[in-house]
Amino acid sequence: MQEVFQSDLVFPQDGGELQFTLTPRFSGGNNKDSVQVPLEIEYGITDQLQVEFGGDMLLTYFPEESNFASGFGDIKLGLIYSFMNISDKLFHVTLGAGVDRPTGDVDKELG
Repeated sequence: MQEVFQSDLVFPQDGGELQFTLTPRFSGGNNKDSVQVPLEIEYGITDQLQVEFGGDMLLTYFPEESNFASGFGDIKLGLIYSFMNISDKLFHVTLGAGVDRPTGDVDKELG
């Protein structure tokens, strides 16, 4: 299935503001357990425009094969523009575009 539309909850960064987000996740199933540690960095260029950079750091354990794979996943780069208080009302719209660069090792299932 292809993702055509994506919706996110966005809190725009003020100009000059920097935010780091680290959200570790554990998942299990299909005879493998994995820990995924995405890191996202957001920087407000202006009060309306921000740039995002992120990537996945992955550690995966395969119990049946006793193999352990670790490394970085794919790198993501994005740009977000926020339209705040449209027509002097409490109505906001944010548009964003992003690019994923497949840098994770596919043989290790990291990308």
